[in-house]
Amino acid sequence: FQSEKEFIPSEIKAELINALIAAGVQSFEATSFVSPRAVPQMADASEVMALIERRPGVRLTGLVPNARGAERAAAAKVDMMACFVSASETHCQTNLNKSIAAALADFAEFAPIARKYGIPLRGAVATAFGCPFEGEVSIDNVLKIIAAYTEGGARHITLGDTTGMATPPVVTRTVEAIRARFPD
Repeated sequence: FQSEKEFIPSEIKAELINALIAAGVQSFEATSFVSPRAVPQMADASEVMALIERRPGVRLTGLVPNARGAERAAAAKVDMMACFVSASETHCQTNLNKSIAAALADFAEFAPIARKYGIPLRGAVATAFGCPFEGEVSIDNVLKIIAAYTEGGARHITLGDTTGMATPPVVTRTVEAIRARFPD
């Protein structure tokens, strides 16, 4: 939704999500609790969540960038909060307007809010397999981000091939490094 230039009404967003649920989708990112100024299309995240017909076994995740977003997500009763940080410093600056360290500090600030409300956390590593600006990304950056996520209580981790640069050897090397350091 966020890529659409013309605002999509909350009812239409919820109608689509409800249709996906009716079709059998059990887990997906329903909305983002980002700044309405930064992403106007997501200004209605709470309203969309209120219009979704909740069903047992369906997990609705909300993307959360900071403590303010976490409070909004908790109030909207998301089933999971998701955060993402790019493994590339340049991509992180371009996409989030902050460094990896600053993005991880935001995560550390809102993780206790998720715990307070008993909401599981998912940490995503964007550009985990390559960056359009920097090319190869550092495995150390990927591991540093995952370490911050796990220390903050995230038990779900996703790796994003954000720009389609993953190859089997890169994926294998990355996943093996993660498994070695974080066997759980």
